Amino acid sequence: MENNLAPSFYEHIETEMNGRKIIYRDVFGVNKSTLFENSLYILSQIATNEKNYGNSKYIVKSIAGRCFNHGLASFRLISDHLYDESLNLTRSIAEIVNLMFLLNESEEIYEKWVRSSKSDRINSFGPAAVRKALEGLNIPCPVSREAYSELCELATHVTPSTKPNVLDPNDESIGYVGGNEADNFGREKAINKLLLYVSLAAMVLSNILGLRNNVVVLAELGKGAFNT
Repeated sequence: MENNLAPSFYEHIETEMNGRKIIYRDVFGVNKSTLFENSLYILSQIATNEKNYGNSKYIVKSIAGRCFNHGLASFRLISDHLYDESLNLTRSIAEIVNLMFLLNESEEIYEKWVRSSKSDRINSFGPAAVRKALEGLNIPCPVSREAYSELCELATHVTPSTKPNVLDPNDESIGYVGGNEADNFGREKAINKLLLYVSLAAMVLSNILGLRNNVVVLAELGKGAFNT
């Protein structure tokens, strides 16, 4: 895949990453790293491309930028062993994924979302409403109610059983202030959730814009990443 982004953009990221000794492959492994790198690349390409996609599709560029920023920040939090905080950002990407899968279904739905008022967006395009709409259209929901609820309970909303940065069910501590380097269970969960939803975001946003080759590439890379 050709890299046609402004060199200064990649140099900035590479320099900052190298300065903190953060390397994708050290965190994800080779196959998952390749999928993650390509997903971030595609999101950044969509967000920074000067191409005019027409009508209201320019909004997709902003959404891609949000997903890129959240994905990169979530990765950095994993590198600092802050798995709750990583999952919190990943949850936001998951919300976007479901919404984009719904908007991808038809131009009519997409334009309705674009033109909706704030109250209409809350009522018709909130997380629960989006899942219901997907089910009504017989479209598989990429982020199920159970998966979304788990992210909320683990990393976002406080409950009587909240334990900061304790994702391992066998960890009986009351929680950790700062990163929990020993929580390999939490690390794997944070890595896999981030990888899944960032790659889905890159795929569905590409599909909305008619960038079919991106979808094919990511689907193929996904087979190698999630089957290892």
